[in-house]
Amino acid sequence: MNNILAQLNSAPMYAICGGIIAFVAAVCVVFLVRSYRAGLAIGMDPARMKRAITSSATFSVLPSVGILLGVIALSGSLGTPWPWLRLSVIGALHYETQVAQAAAEQEYNDTPAEENAAEKPAAAHLVPEDLADMTVANLKKMAADMGIDTKALKTKDALIQAICAEEVYPGEPMDGPDLGAEAPVV
Repeated sequence: MNNILAQLNSAPMYAICGGIIAFVAAVCVVFLVRSYRAGLAIGMDPARMKRAITSSATFSVLPSVGILLGVIALSGSLGTPWPWLRLSVIGALHYETQVAQAAAEQEYNDTPAEENAAEKPAAAHLVPEDLADMTVANLKKMAADMGIDTKALKTKDALIQAICAEEVYPGEPMDGPDLGAEAPVV
């Protein structure tokens, strides 16, 4: 997760997103100036146009407080430049939280193997009583699946002791023999 956040918060991302936002802001200023000049050209009152500009700016700034809070909230999962760009141009926080959720789910699904290894549960051992009812053939197959050399193991007790001595991890899939669990009846 830290690697992706470092990339999302990198200087090139700030430059790209900042450039796009500056372009959008420049286009807004160009249209403001052209509109003001066009208003003067058709004889509109300059004081009335300034009041319209002031009220429009006020009604643009107030909703941006919520958008700023959205940028702050999303910066933890998407970095700062990306939400800054998307919320500055689009401004739809409910859509952006869906994007953040999808990105977070994808990131957690692509966790590198070394990070998964750090989260691996503690090793455990099988209990001899749980294996006592198994046949020698099933015990040999289980031992072989666990990587145990069964050539020197001549008795059922020796097989059980060797299997129980091996570390296993809870939740780890095993291709061992069927232990007799029945399928649910629907």
